[in-house]
This record gives sequence, structure tokens and C-alpha cells, in this order.
Amino acid sequence: MMMKEWPLVSIIILNYNGKRFLNECLSTVFRTKYPNFEVIFVDNASTDKSLDFVNKVFAENKRLKIIRNRKNLGFGPANNVGFKHARGDYIAFLNNDTSVEPEWLATLVDALENDSTIGLAQSLIFNMDGQMVQSAGHLIGDYFISLSDAKSNNDRSKDMFPDVFEISFVCGAAMIIKREFLQEIGLFDPKYFWFYDDTYLSFRTWLANKRVVTVSGSKICHFGQGTSKSEISGMLRRYGVICRISIIFDVYWNLLGLSKGLFIFSVQRICGSLIESIKQRKATNFRADLSGVRWVLENFRHIWGNRLKYWSRAVVDERTLRSRMIKINIPSFVYLVPKLGSLYFNIETDKYRKRLLWLHQRELKHLT
Repeated sequence: MMMKEWPLVSIIILNYNGKRFLNECLSTVFRTKYPNFEVIFVDNASTDKSLDFVNKVFAENKRLKIIRNRKNLGFGPANNVGFKHARGDYIAFLNNDTSVEPEWLATLVDALENDSTIGLAQSLIFNMDGQMVQSAGHLIGDYFISLSDAKSNNDRSKDMFPDVFEISFVCGAAMIIKREFLQEIGLFDPKYFWFYDDTYLSFRTWLANKRVVTVSGSKICHFGQGTSKSEISGMLRRYGVICRISIIFDVYWNLLGLSKGLFIFSVQRICGSLIESIKQRKATNFRADLSGVRWVLENFRHIWGNRLKYWSRAVVDERTLRSRMIKINIPSFVYLVPKLGSLYFNIETDKYRKRLLWLHQRELKHLT
């Protein structure tokens, strides 16, 4: 990395009952080969003595700043707290159940410093053993019904990807954004406890005419749902419904497109889970989906207000936004045919992945 000045980076690490991950996470972060960073450790009222451990092992590190919330604020709101204490020119959000490579941060900063079109970037994320790619960034289809990752099932190496490539939205386990740009588009919406965070930032980035990318040279390992799996895994479907409906409202400014998106979502997700519940004689998923819908109805004024606010400040029009953010295009009727939608989506996703591999091979030829 050739740079006259090293911008200060604030790494915000949110923790909730993640004590078992903290030694690996913080130890590798403090070994980061980047000369100018600080760590903002935000604890969300943990009950597993996480803070005692951090104070005992890491408190003397001058780069570390510890913030304790009196209650569990959720992902977005707690990261907003961390931002208030951050001084960096760049803000990196890192999960507590991660392990980072020494060059992970320098590579991310280098990508953003050298390409002004990038607004938000993520690392290439591996499983904890470092052998399999866990996330190369999310790809979404029309109306946000289908979602996949830019990786294929056998991706084992970062060498299969271009140095920098576009995705629909980042995986929030390791993402970075310029402070000035984050202030411009707005921090996380405090109304959303969880789930609508990386999606939210990515949408706002595309709306501001900046790109959302993965930087494959930046590598981290991620346990995956290290906190949520044991604590609130049963809420995944509920928050998933809240997220999907909210993003449909945000992206589809045209009322016809909005109505179409909500209809398709209702038929595929809500009706689908009802049929599944009847077949399995177990209504757990259906009840969770209805709980998410109820939250949306109760907070409709807030969602609609966001929609008006975002589009009043938009730099691009709706068609441009969709053409750039939605990477997998599927005919609408396909969603309404059982199993056909998933099959079609998988075919189109494979095409996108093959294009990434082709771009990488072209990069290699150019270098030689």
C-alpha cells in the first residue's frame, strides 16, 4: 500500500455475550498491519463477563476504547453509539466472532482511497478454518425475494475473484465506509433492532450513486451468528420479513412497482409459509412471518416517512438504482410458480459468478 498519509480508521466491534470469541478477535485486530487505527469496543449489556475479560486482557492497549450500553440496543443502534465515540476518517464495522488477516484493513482502505466511485466495501469472508469462502457479498433478485451470495458452493480461495467487484449489498460482518460519506447518507436506522443494517447502508450507498463492492484481497474469518445463534435465532424469520418488506418500500418508488413487489412477496413468503405449516402441522415459521408483518403495520408511518425522505435526496432515479443494485433479473411471473423461481434464480446467479471468474482471469492476463 503506497500512501503519503495513513487515514485514521475507527474499527467498531459490537459485542453481546461473545466472550468466547473475543480473545481471537481482538488479538488479531491489534496485530493488524496498518499504522493508524483505533478500536471502539461496544458492549450491549452482556451477561457473560465479556467486559471483565476485555478489561483484564486488553484494557492497557492505547488503541482500545470501551463503551458499555446499559441494555441491548441491537445491532444498528449500538453501532451508532460506537460511531459517536469514533474519530476515524474511515469507519470499519467488524463482528465480534471474527479473526482478521494482518493486511485486511490496509487493503480495504487502499481500495477506497484509489477509487472514488466506491462508497461501501466488505472483506472476503471465510469460515473460521479459512478453507471455505463464507461470503463474497450478497446478490439479490427483483423485488428482493431471492438472495444468494457471490460465491459458489466450492469456492475455497480468494484467488477465484477479481480484486474488486460489485455486489448488491455487503455482509455486515466486515464492512468499511468513509466517515464523511456515512454522515452524508445517514447512520443505521435506530428503529430496526437487527437485520436491516448492511442492507440499509448498501441501499443508501447505491442511492447516492456510489458503488457497493467486495475487496477480495481483504480476508477475514467469521464464525457466523456467533451471538445471535444462541440468543435469538428464533427471531431470524421475523426480522427477515421486516427487512424484506422495508427494502421493497425503500427501493420501489413507483407505486405500481411497490404494489407488485408486496404482492409477490406475500404470495411467495407468507402464503408459502402457511402451506408449509399446514403440511408439517407446525406453525412456528408462519407465526414468525406474521409477527414481522405486524411490526411493519405498526411502524408503517416510519417506513413511509423514510421512503419520502430518502427519495427526496436521491442522486439517481429509480430505474438506475434498480439496474445497479439488483444483480439478478427474473421475470415477475416466475416467482409465482413453485420451485421455478428458485431454479431460475440459481441459473442467473451462476452466470454472475462465472462472470466474476472471467473478470479475475482477465486481470491475471493483464498482469502477465
